[in-house]
Amino acid sequence: MSTITTLTAAPRELDHRSADGIEVTLLWHPHNDRLTVEVDGGPDRRLTIPLRPDDSPSDVFAHPFFHAAMRGML
Repeated sequence: MSTITTLTAAPRELDHRSADGIEVTLLWHPHNDRLTVEVDGGPDRRLTIPLRPDDSPSDVFAHPFFHAAMRGML
């Protein structure tokens, strides 16, 4: 009998910053080779912004609320 195990690599933190109780993290997801920006402002104040191929990761990381608003996420 053989067993197949699928390993899902955990996201890797590429950058992180914190100010005024808001944590912003740029993550790379190796299982699908995608980037996200995670914004954590406390309970019930979390946001995940998937980056599009034409996005500048540093720009979305620096201005996550702008990008979320432009995508109708806020």
